[in-house]
Amino acid sequence: SFLERGYLVFPGLLADEACALRTEFDRLLDDGGQQGPAADWNAVDTGGAELVPATDGEGRAIPGRVMKVQAAALGSGAVLSLLASPKVVSRVRGLYLALAQENTEHVDVFGTKFFPMWPGGRSVSWHQDCHYFGTASPKIVSCGVYVDAADATNGCLRVVPGSHARGALPHSPGAGDLANG
Repeated sequence: SFLERGYLVFPGLLADEACALRTEFDRLLDDGGQQGPAADWNAVDTGGAELVPATDGEGRAIPGRVMKVQAAALGSGAVLSLLASPKVVSRVRGLYLALAQENTEHVDVFGTKFFPMWPGGRSVSWHQDCHYFGTASPKIVSCGVYVDAADATNGCLRVVPGSHARGALPHSPGAGDLANG
């Protein structure tokens, strides 16, 4: 269960939307963002998404390769609509109910990101999401949507089952593929 493992998987939940989402994500990579922080974090469909370049082992930008699109919903109303989809909202509300949260009527979207998963690549190293979000509440639900098959060759998400129950762990810089957190 979610309370034991700390995650749930809903295979095929957005299968009907996957093709259109893939097209939209390709558009974001081609022309939907800018280098550097978004000028207006509340302006949907204005190109406010930020393209964060991928880097090599020495921290140099890899030409033509994007690590992530930060604030993806600002560059795409389609991404924002996905977040309001009854398929997504009902599951997030269900999680909050399982966690005995009092108010499930208002579910806030904290941030949106799109991570292109390149063969042989990686986008982020081991970490706990809440550490980087800077919120007072540890009750955060992260949702991942995969529009392509994900496996060990293209950077699939890896989790440590049950690690959510351990609380915040120390995060510090390190070396190697899995060291930074």
